[in-house]
Amino acid sequence: MLLLPLKSPVYYDLQTSLGNWLDSDQEVSFQSSGNGDDPPMVLPKPPFTSQQCRTELLRLHSLRKCLSNSILKPHSHKAASEENALEDSMEYHAALLEFEQRGFPTLDDENNELELVWKAAFSPQKEGHHTLVWDRACCLWNIAALYSQKMLTLAENYAEERDAQKQIIQYSQTAASLLNILGQLVNSDENMDLATVEMSKPMITFWEKWFLAQAQSTIPKIADQSKHSILAALHASTHQLFNEALACAQDPRLQSEVPRFAKEWGAYCKAQSMLSSAKAEYHMALAHRTTQQWGHELARLKTCWQKLQEAHKFLEAASEEQSLIGIRRQVDTYLPFVENRYQQAHTDNTTVYQDEVPASLPDVEPKQLAKLNGGTLPEPMTNPKVKLFVNL
Repeated sequence: MLLLPLKSPVYYDLQTSLGNWLDSDQEVSFQSSGNGDDPPMVLPKPPFTSQQCRTELLRLHSLRKCLSNSILKPHSHKAASEENALEDSMEYHAALLEFEQRGFPTLDDENNELELVWKAAFSPQKEGHHTLVWDRACCLWNIAALYSQKMLTLAENYAEERDAQKQIIQYSQTAASLLNILGQLVNSDENMDLATVEMSKPMITFWEKWFLAQAQSTIPKIADQSKHSILAALHASTHQLFNEALACAQDPRLQSEVPRFAKEWGAYCKAQSMLSSAKAEYHMALAHRTTQQWGHELARLKTCWQKLQEAHKFLEAASEEQSLIGIRRQVDTYLPFVENRYQQAHTDNTTVYQDEVPASLPDVEPKQLAKLNGGTLPEPMTNPKVKLFVNL
């Protein structure tokens, strides 16, 4: 399984900066259209002073400080989780929404007196902006990254437990939904010029597709194992979704800026796609067997065997990435098993059934059950535990 790297916030005195902005005479303005002759629009500031919302400013500052202390490196997921980084990121996101709704800076304007800096997830580069929207975008990224760590932990330690598999599906779909929202946020904010590759459209789209494919790949594990036609359709959809993620991993910008990562992601998605396609053929073979379509069963088993051989060959040539170990084990287990099933089915059909073996068969019709959450954020990301601005 893949792990989405974290972005690290650089410590910043947010309380003082927002307080100075709130008490200053500086107005926030923007051009409402592309016509330079039109007068600028002026955004009203919140109708209170920094002293009146001192508690709220301190709360927002404290949450960001906690994140800057707990998220130190791109792959410090375990340490960050032990410091409650997921809960703090959700609470900070909810607080940022409250501040934005109250009229605090949402335009990337240097006159805001803000300089919110985050370290990049894939390089030593740092990027800073002058809007709370930037911090909220980074929170969306990090929450998805921390979900990927939870998924990996469950997959490594509780792979056979049904409840763990359900949790992986939930985490995957939620993370995909968060990245979909992040993509809409950064693409709609033309005022914020984003430099780091993780905030690019191909990067966000890749991870959204990957999380959705990961959810879909887990669904067959909790499905009724006797319903082979349904299992085949689920695996066919997994094959399709990982192919979509693979296409995103091959984007020129990702190949250029993060070539090592893009190569690993591409290999993982291709291997998963090949294995899922083989599984779809195997379950269709069993579905044919239950309806006594012996020739169709034999044709499907042969196709499954051939696809597993192709997957084995691909994995033999692939680099020794940690993320491919589990897929290698599955392919190495399935390959001799399916070969034996094919040989036995071939013998049975030759000596007993003598059913005609079709030269070709239609593709398995995919059935996708993994879905985005319809643009809905988890409740902790919209409703802060500590209520803000209640006395104003």
